[in-house]
Amino acid sequence: MNKLRLIISILILVVFSATTSYAQQKKKHMSTGKIHASQQKGDEHFSRYEYYLAAQEYKIVVDEEPSNYYAVFKLAESYREYFDYASAEKYYKIIIAKDLPEYPLARFWYAITLRDNGNYSGAKTNFQQFLNEYKETSLSAEEYKDRARSAVDGLELAEAEMKLPQRDYTFHCLPEPLNTKYSEYSPVIVGETDSIVAFTSSREGSMGNVANAMLGGSTSDNYRYVFDGKSAWIPYVPVPDDNFALANSIYNESPGSFTKDGKKFYFTRCDEKLVIGKYEEYNCVIYVMKKDAAGMWTAPVRLNENINMKGQWNSQPSISPDGKILFFTSKRPGGIGMHDIWFSTCTKDDNWGPPSNLGQGVNTIFTDMSPRYYAEDRLLYFASNGHNGFGGLDIFVAKESENFETSTNIGMPFNSHRDDFYFVLGNKFGYLSSNRQGGVGNDDIYRFNIIPKEEAVLTKINADSIPATVKSISVVGKVVDDKGHKASNVEVALTDANDVKLKVTKTNDEGVFRFDNLATGNYRVVLIEKDSKVTQKISYKVDTIIIQSSTIAANRKLFENIYFDFNQSDLRPEAKKTLDELAAYSNKNPQIQIELNANTDGLGTDTYNRALSEKRGQAAIDYLIGKGVDHSRIVMNPLGKERPLTSNDNEVGRQLNRRVEFYILGGPNYETKNMAYVVEPKATLYSIAQKFNMTVEEIREINALSSDDVIPFTPLRVKRNVGDNDIIAQVSMTESMTTTDQKKNKKYYNKLAEKNAGIDASMSYNNIDIAEKNEIIASKNSEITKNLALKKAQQVSLKEGEDLYKVQPKNTLFSIGKLYKMSVDDIKTLNNFKYDTIYVNQLIKVKTGIYKPAANEYLVKEGDTLENIAYTHNVTVEQIMALNPIDGYVLQRNMILRLRKDE
Repeated sequence: MNKLRLIISILILVVFSATTSYAQQKKKHMSTGKIHASQQKGDEHFSRYEYYLAAQEYKIVVDEEPSNYYAVFKLAESYREYFDYASAEKYYKIIIAKDLPEYPLARFWYAITLRDNGNYSGAKTNFQQFLNEYKETSLSAEEYKDRARSAVDGLELAEAEMKLPQRDYTFHCLPEPLNTKYSEYSPVIVGETDSIVAFTSSREGSMGNVANAMLGGSTSDNYRYVFDGKSAWIPYVPVPDDNFALANSIYNESPGSFTKDGKKFYFTRCDEKLVIGKYEEYNCVIYVMKKDAAGMWTAPVRLNENINMKGQWNSQPSISPDGKILFFTSKRPGGIGMHDIWFSTCTKDDNWGPPSNLGQGVNTIFTDMSPRYYAEDRLLYFASNGHNGFGGLDIFVAKESENFETSTNIGMPFNSHRDDFYFVLGNKFGYLSSNRQGGVGNDDIYRFNIIPKEEAVLTKINADSIPATVKSISVVGKVVDDKGHKASNVEVALTDANDVKLKVTKTNDEGVFRFDNLATGNYRVVLIEKDSKVTQKISYKVDTIIIQSSTIAANRKLFENIYFDFNQSDLRPEAKKTLDELAAYSNKNPQIQIELNANTDGLGTDTYNRALSEKRGQAAIDYLIGKGVDHSRIVMNPLGKERPLTSNDNEVGRQLNRRVEFYILGGPNYETKNMAYVVEPKATLYSIAQKFNMTVEEIREINALSSDDVIPFTPLRVKRNVGDNDIIAQVSMTESMTTTDQKKNKKYYNKLAEKNAGIDASMSYNNIDIAEKNEIIASKNSEITKNLALKKAQQVSLKEGEDLYKVQPKNTLFSIGKLYKMSVDDIKTLNNFKYDTIYVNQLIKVKTGIYKPAANEYLVKEGDTLENIAYTHNVTVEQIMALNPIDGYVLQRNMILRLRKDE
């Protein structure tokens, strides 16, 4: 029976496909005086390129005759030819150990499979051993040596590339049913939306329905699938049907490319019969299919002999948008290597002229294939195993502006240690084919965003690699540019395992960045890039990175907050005084790191507030740097309005939320002497001094006041009591929690309107009042909806014995733990918290029913009040409040209250 020779445009298998040296063909095992029947069958299949069937026969022989090293070698060869690299590696290794002198090329192929399986160091060692051992001097032997030297260069390129930051293109393998256990490849975008693709598949049920003895599966057909806008890819069937099925036949087909107007489709069909000895084989040729006036596809037409040279292999067409230039792959006289990329121009409708070879900048002595030309950028993408790459076929790009004289490897994640090819770009998304590990089948189609996320991974930290005795870690690294020069002012971030950004910093003048005093866990250090594209190479890499460990648990001490005026990022006078103290402490203790959390109130959009918070944080950073603090010792988290300290329902709460928090990581604890107070209406500097047991001069000094005028609802620094942990005066926290708006102070709003004249010079204090009220109502409604949704979601996820606690002013995880007889670590584990920071009104999971109240304790029930508990148990409200870490009179069910001191 005739078999189709399926050297389809997946991978050009003639790359040393069956050309082993004479020494490797001459020895046939004769364990019983005759050749095993399955060995004879395997040899017949192998000679017809039916590697899948050959492997099945050789495996029978090896299982019965383990010392038949001819069969072992041919089994390894068969596995490699149909891309089962893991199995091929296993059997090449046996030959190296048992019969290498008889099969010297086994070392070369073993190194190839090691590389293609991702073992770069092992591959490099074996390529070098091969070069030292292989003494053949024939022309073909020299080609193997050249290939080995090129492979070593490629491995060094791969090792260097792996040190570069890795952009996140949301690169992923498309799911079934688009990809199957067989081969899917050669994606082509249909139309302008990027959501319809044509591709080739060797899945069962093709029009030819002939088993593929080479790779498994069936003969290949063209398919079209469409993304449903959610998560699934489904067959694309236009209504009415447009006759696209004409692109398929009983032979093997592969897509190529559409013209920009979608009226022509150039593709490959392998239907040119060749008779070689007693076998029939089929070469590939290029066809064009056109739409008629009704939008229906018409019968395919074979292109002229300038493109389809008789008796030669011609495939993988890529048409320019205007339809005047055709790039294609061909094996024909005048080429440089095994398969080259050529191009031709036409003078009228598909009257193609003699083609030209693209030259040595693109083509090599090996295989160069799957061209994709993009006229807008004048770039040619193609796949090659002749240029230095990571393994197998890699994707390269060449510029027309440079006459295609040089080619550049486009790097990770597009290239891997396996075969990567058929690279295509749309408007928002791109696609490629690959047989890398982790896919669905043999060859799969992958999708990626053309504009990547702004974070490119510099390094990853795996918690499993950190010894159990380590309680905290610090990450210190140095970034250099592509010339090896130190890169200053480069933005670097720390994210968790879910890509949530935790901290942001910038490199100092030496290119150094650092993240100190981290709890052990899984982290990523990422480079922040803005407006990067697929066609741009990353300009920076990590020169050095050190993970420092400590047996001391991470500590994080709140320094003091600074506050901002409405819609402003300028530093207030009292904020500069706070920053002066922080800079002095930092310069005295250079081992510490300063972490900033920049925040806004709840008015305005998320996007606007995130940008405003970043400006506020940057203003503080610039001031600290001006005072001598090293940039690498500062990290910033611009949080916008997502973490309010207290309610946004009134002026006091909003003022307290317009803040930048400073945390000290490592070093000796700093005990601030001051706290924030929001000026109450009608208050004077003298009355404030009396309230906090200070002199007017002291208030002037720590706030850098130039006069005695104070403005209601603006922040002032005041003294706090020794041993008190408050950073905000309790009177301000109490006022911030009121739910009714306080009477506006006209003097305050006149000054505010004056200060914000750049926003709207005509805005009177009444206009501000109305606008702010509208914002409050909208924000309040949004917040209510958000909290209800959050509460509902959390309640749904509550397990038996769990409840929710709403954080109150002055709460800490420690005080909450005391109310429920839980440790801080228990609460953090239950809520997946990394840090101890909590916020007013935040809902926190707690455990209930795990502790039976003692005789002097009481388990709070729904509807309880302090008054009825006190009355029932013959104690006073004051006694209960003194014994328990509760703030005010708010009780929540399942709290455990102490009623009396331990007896």
